[in-house]
Amino acid sequence: MIEVDPNGRPSRLELTTAAGLLTLHPSSDGREIHGNVVTTTGEGIRPLAFSWGPEHELEIVGRPLATVIGLHRRRARMDPGDQDEVDVLSIDPKLAVVAARRRFERLTETRWRVREAGAGGPHGRAQGQAQGPSVAEVEIDASGVPLGGVRWPLEPD
Repeated sequence: MIEVDPNGRPSRLELTTAAGLLTLHPSSDGREIHGNVVTTTGEGIRPLAFSWGPEHELEIVGRPLATVIGLHRRRARMDPGDQDEVDVLSIDPKLAVVAARRRFERLTETRWRVREAGAGGPHGRAQGQAQGPSVAEVEIDASGVPLGGVRWPLEPD
């Protein structure tokens, strides 16, 4: 579950995988994001805290929702052909969280590419860098919904 504030910023993340449960939310001053992770390995509750700011984004490896939220926030200020390097917290299926940089590229009105910042090709990953895909492309409509996705009304008419 990802909650966003009225400005489209992540305000709460609850992520469950086979490895356990992770929660994150920004501090009241917006300079840190913190939470906890509880794994199925019996390690107990592990607190998490990372630097955070107005341009940071979340990335969940293998699940595009958090990335789509970040792309949609940028659509008003990025034209087709524009690129932006973004600090992300990348969360893998084992609930490991790694600080990384991604390049967001707006290819067309609806199509975006996300790749590792500074990656020169399929072998451009630096040692210790987040294990997300080296290149991902997504199409989103003007309301931020991935094209081809299904819409369900919150309340029936």
